[in-house]
Amino acid sequence: SAPAFYRERLAATDARTEQQARRLITKASALHAGIERPGRWEAAITEQEINAWLAADLPANHAALLPAGWTAPRLELLPDRCRAGVRLALGPASTVAWFDARVQLRDVNQLFITVEDARLGAIPVPHGLILRSLARQIAKVGMTPQFRRLDGRSVLVVYIPPTATSGAAASRWLEVVALGHGELLVSGETRAPGGRAGRE
Repeated sequence: SAPAFYRERLAATDARTEQQARRLITKASALHAGIERPGRWEAAITEQEINAWLAADLPANHAALLPAGWTAPRLELLPDRCRAGVRLALGPASTVAWFDARVQLRDVNQLFITVEDARLGAIPVPHGLILRSLARQIAKVGMTPQFRRLDGRSVLVVYIPPTATSGAAASRWLEVVALGHGELLVSGETRAPGGRAGRE
């Protein structure tokens, strides 16, 4: 059966959904522009905006991003944690796969992800399976995933390269990833070649 957080967020779609989805696109564009030039940058994104984008824009304009048989992804943001679920088609039937993960930036450009729970319907799923799947997707977008043991548990460490290429490119430093109740805050700095920040 689907967890309560997923059912609640699936039912939250209303007339404001497309407006909230557009707000997320605007924020993402502004963040991308900020990251591309030297200086400080930040963005505060709400859970409602993310789920609105998942409900409206993803199926309409980016359906190829989801594997075949995956529909209606939704997430919940909590302090230092994220719950995410998606409906999977299994032949003529379907069920909801979901996981609960702790997400923390332990150092600049180093994101630590630990799975607390994962299920396919009511069936527990090995946490390593979720981490390996996340690692594959993360590698596709140019970040470096590695596995570590921390306090006896498997942790996925995501290293975000400060520069896309070696040489005189500007460097990008992610300094804050803060998950709270219903909100995600990210901030950092892009430094010009030679280490200078262009905007103070």
